[in-house]
Amino acid sequence: MAQQVRGVCPPEVRLPVAGSSLPAATKGHAVITIGIDPHKRSLTAAALDSHSRLLGQLRVSATSQAATQLLAWAATWPQRRWAVEGASGLGRGIAQLLVAAGEPVLDVPAKLAARARLLETSSARKTDLADACSVAAAALHHRRLRPVALEGHTVAFRLLSDRRDDLVAERTRILSRLHVLLADLQPGGANRELTAARAAALLRRVHPITAVDVQRKRIARELLADVRRLDRQVKSASQAIRQAIREHGTTLTEVYGSARCWPPSCWATPVTSPASPTATTSPAIPAPPQWRPPAATSAAIA
Repeated sequence: MAQQVRGVCPPEVRLPVAGSSLPAATKGHAVITIGIDPHKRSLTAAALDSHSRLLGQLRVSATSQAATQLLAWAATWPQRRWAVEGASGLGRGIAQLLVAAGEPVLDVPAKLAARARLLETSSARKTDLADACSVAAAALHHRRLRPVALEGHTVAFRLLSDRRDDLVAERTRILSRLHVLLADLQPGGANRELTAARAAALLRRVHPITAVDVQRKRIARELLADVRRLDRQVKSASQAIRQAIREHGTTLTEVYGSARCWPPSCWATPVTSPASPTATTSPAIPAPPQWRPPAATSAAIA
């Protein structure tokens, strides 16, 4: 029998344990935790019991049928929950499919899963199965993981807003390039507030002589066509935002100052709410007070 060194205890490493994040329906039962290691083309799942013992594993291709295959494989364990690494990133697709099927899913950060893999006593070798087991082990021992919720209207609003911001940024970049070409073609260039109509009027007055100026005008016309296309796309994106707000029936637009959170063009028309049939617009935002120097005191004058 190996003699234990006096005063030295074998190291014991555990992950932090806090309040429970299990659904109410699964408390008090032997819940199986299934960890998923997502990749671009494949998904690896590993099922662990409450003592972190491996019960089964499965590797499927990352297709639209991946969720169906995983659910059919996991039907052996009725009391189960899923843990997906990076449910808001690379694992968003499979996490949303599982949540849509009514499955409880936890979001395991990649750093926490890597820490669980390194703290394992068996081996720290990185494989897809080891990563899936680490994800499940992190969900077993860390009770404050974020439950994954089904994406709703807030995600749609964010997508629409980001799309409009990208279009506006692209339009600004092309207008800047068009400014440079107009300055080379026309003495004095264009005004600061350049629009498609003003740029077209300037180009009509430009009569290039040299071959270089001919190419400048040709490129300027191409950029002008891009600006007009982006104007139409920005207008369409603003209409999509207004339509999404009408369909949702939010009253956020009635809050004082909420118009600053959205592009100004989106509030060109009044937004109605199903709760209030009358049209309401965002109240006018007063200008900030101007700074004034303090009045001179008698001591300062003396």
